[in-house]
Amino acid sequence: MPELENDATASPKEGELEKKSLIKRLFTLKMMIFLFLILLIVGGGGFAGWYFFLKASPVEEGENSASMEQVEDGETVEDGQEAMLPPKPDFEDVVDLEPFEGIRIKESGNLFHLNLILSVELMKPEMRESFESATTLIRQTIEDDMKERTWITMRSPDGKLMMKYQLIEKLNRALPSVMVHNIYIRSMMFY
Repeated sequence: MPELENDATASPKEGELEKKSLIKRLFTLKMMIFLFLILLIVGGGGFAGWYFFLKASPVEEGENSASMEQVEDGETVEDGQEAMLPPKPDFEDVVDLEPFEGIRIKESGNLFHLNLILSVELMKPEMRESFESATTLIRQTIEDDMKERTWITMRSPDGKLMMKYQLIEKLNRALPSVMVHNIYIRSMMFY
C-alpha cells in the first residue's frame, strides 16, 4: 500500500512539473530570441511601410506653405500654376532625335522592320539651332540610309560602326555645313 500512497502523492507533483516544463519550454532562450526576431521583422516592415508609403514628402509640405513663388525669369506664379520653363539639355552639343519607328529595311531573313533611337553630337554647341531647324532633312536622310541596309549587315558591332560612320558622312553632305561630329546609337531593335 505504501506504493499506492506514493503514486497518489506523486501524481500532483508530476502535473505541476508538466505545467512548469511547458512554461519553461515557452520561455527558453532560443524561443525568446525567435520571438524577438519575429517582433523585429514585423516592426521593421511596419516602419518601412510608414516611411515609404504613408509619410508625406517634403515637396508636398513645401507646396502648402507658400502661396507665391518666384521663377528664375522674375515671373510670379500663383499656387496651382506651374512655370513651364524648357529643360536645359545635359550636353549642349548633343541632340536627341525623335525615335525612328517601323522603318522598313531590305528583306533578309525574317526581320523587315527597325526601331532606332539616335543622338547626334555636333561640332559646336552654337550649331544646335540650325541643326534642329533641319530636322525633316535629317530624319529623311537617316530613313533613306536605313532602307538600303539589311539586318544582317547591322547586327554585328562592325556593321553598326560602319553604319555610324556612313551616317555621319551622309548627314554632313546633306546639311549646309559640317555639323555632325559623332552619332550615338541608343537603341536598335529589329522585328
